[in-house]
Amino acid sequence: MGVLGSLHLPLRHTAVPRATHTVRVAIALLQGSHTTASAQQRYWLKRFRQARRTGTALIRLRQVLIVILKPIIAQKAFVAKHPLSDLIPFPLPNLNMKLALTALLALVPALAAGAPWLHDVTDPLSSRAMYEQLAAAPAMKRSGDDFSSAKYTHIVVGGGTAGTALAVKLSEDPAKRVGLLEAGPIALDRADTNTPGLFGANLGTNLNYNYTSKADVAPAVAWPRGKVLGGSSALNFLVWDRASKAEYNAWEELGAKGWNWNNLYKYMKKSEKFTAPSAEDQAALNIKTNSADYGNAGAIQVSFPRYISEQVKRWIPALEELKIQHNDNPLAGDNKGASVQPSDILPSNSTRSYSATAYFAPASSRPNLSVLPGATVQRIVFSSVRSTSGNVVATGVDYTHSGQKFTAALVSSGEVIVSGGTVNTPQILELSGIGQKKVLQSAGIKQIVDLPGVGENVQDHVYTAAVWKLKNGTVTLDSLRNDPAFAADQQALYANNQVSILQETVPAIAYLTLPQLVGKAKALKLVAKAAAYVASANVPYKASLWKQLEHLTKRLDSVAQMEVIGIDGFFAPGAPQAGVNYVTFLAAQQHSLSRGSIHVQSSDASKAPIIDPKYFTADWDLDVLTAGTSYLRNVANTKIYKANGFVENEVLPGQGVDLTNYSKQNVVTEYHPIGSASLGPKSQGGVVDSSLKVYGTQNVRVADASVIPIHVSAHIQATVYGIAEAAAAIIHNKWTYLQ
Repeated sequence: MGVLGSLHLPLRHTAVPRATHTVRVAIALLQGSHTTASAQQRYWLKRFRQARRTGTALIRLRQVLIVILKPIIAQKAFVAKHPLSDLIPFPLPNLNMKLALTALLALVPALAAGAPWLHDVTDPLSSRAMYEQLAAAPAMKRSGDDFSSAKYTHIVVGGGTAGTALAVKLSEDPAKRVGLLEAGPIALDRADTNTPGLFGANLGTNLNYNYTSKADVAPAVAWPRGKVLGGSSALNFLVWDRASKAEYNAWEELGAKGWNWNNLYKYMKKSEKFTAPSAEDQAALNIKTNSADYGNAGAIQVSFPRYISEQVKRWIPALEELKIQHNDNPLAGDNKGASVQPSDILPSNSTRSYSATAYFAPASSRPNLSVLPGATVQRIVFSSVRSTSGNVVATGVDYTHSGQKFTAALVSSGEVIVSGGTVNTPQILELSGIGQKKVLQSAGIKQIVDLPGVGENVQDHVYTAAVWKLKNGTVTLDSLRNDPAFAADQQALYANNQVSILQETVPAIAYLTLPQLVGKAKALKLVAKAAAYVASANVPYKASLWKQLEHLTKRLDSVAQMEVIGIDGFFAPGAPQAGVNYVTFLAAQQHSLSRGSIHVQSSDASKAPIIDPKYFTADWDLDVLTAGTSYLRNVANTKIYKANGFVENEVLPGQGVDLTNYSKQNVVTEYHPIGSASLGPKSQGGVVDSSLKVYGTQNVRVADASVIPIHVSAHIQATVYGIAEAAAAIIHNKWTYLQ
């Protein structure tokens, strides 16, 4: 999902071709002659040649391609769905379609924001040399033979948000030999990933698995998942927040001993290094931060965007007008209310701080850490001899790399840690023979461990969007699409590490309880409806439904059920009008009663699993989401947003539209799926115990979002980093409650 062009939800993304060949094509395009080029096109080519030895060469390159490649965007329907398709704003005659299209797709990141290594800063993580150095670092392996030449104390399957962080934390012990296998590439040098204001631009690239959910009560929905070192931490929208104490304590109350607010808060803070905004920025944002709420020595850089938009300045006063309290400390265990949230941004140069750059890059020279990108794990390999307790014993993993099959082996006391995320972790377990007999049989896989909870209990956050036109002259992310000169100026500012709209993220967030959303009387009616649904449910994870109902009864006024978000720009189904700027408000349901599943469909690891989130199988979910959609009108119609004509007319859903049907047909995942390998007792659908060990195995653990047993009202990356830090402590025998 991108912010520079028309956004189409749900998305159907196209893959970006390999850059090496296509960059050569682009260079040839620029260096050659164009008999069909107009005088305007030839002028820009001349300008590029004059400027290519200067610091503005990249901006000139963008201007050249804006002129040359617009007709390609206009004529290729599938490109029109690309997040950056509307960056080129005006029509021109046709040129060589195939040649120009290939060049465009390869260079979209550079066109959009400039390369991060052009920033005039000293931070080594923003240099091209850094990327090349990392690619040649001792930890980086180039072949399966190279990776499999060693035996490992720990093999981490999946180099995503948690997996990369965990592998690095384990390698802090020089006695451990850690191997990390990641299906995607290493891509630390991409502007579409590193530039905060381009959040979502890389969803239409080869860094995304491009999964799609199964249609059920709701239509099929795109499920983006990161296929790159760093995983979805390279793709997400950079929101850094936490849920309430009660929501984390619910994990332990469901049987996950030690997994409570106090412990998780410690490990979440351990992952972060917070930089407070200036007093001037705090005043502009209507906030007062408390550094004690954050960690100060972790890997992930947490700060506030330097660019502050008009919409964000109005956010907290507008929500206060609706009697939603202002929350200055939303990361300290009480998240309800309106806030301006921080982002995972490196403050020295305003680039994304994520698992690959923050954890892996500083550790890439460790001799006891091996990382192999482009490796697809086929299965965990088990010994034919079980342990004395009857558990299966992993001896390594089978994987493919560059079309060849390899096996990575463990030392005799070694462990496999699966960190494939909520989608790929159950897939890997089932490919290895761990799961429900019925599912495994239908896929042609021999069952080794009977574990019915694998792939079940899937929960997600879903949202709907509503859009309003803003008064003429308002600057939003739409301005990058509407005004090429403005876009070029902002690129130049960003490249020189000055304040730029390309530093913007999604900080305007409010968490609402059910009474705040619909009023106390209607809230109580909805609680009664939820209670009836839970009482009638016949599922092995019913305990989590009862706990969720407890949030609605005992904690009706303290646990948030709805997230409301303000975004600068058009961020919804359909297409924006040229030359117009918009504000989009999102309503995201935080505690759906519906539970879905993720299961393999064959024994072939290259085939995507079946993602069946079962959205709206509980009518209650649609009732609450529809109420959220309606509430967005309350936000847009506040005096604060209406002042000086800032917000004008409603574009979506539109007057007279049935909000229930609109919410159902336009539902989108908030990219926070959890629960497919839950913590908790096996009898209640649990897959891992409190030490993250998979039931029935001697030495297989899971560490990622899939272990979360019941959802939390938060964007989950800070929680997932906390899980990785906690997992490392468990494996290092430093989490004392287990001893």
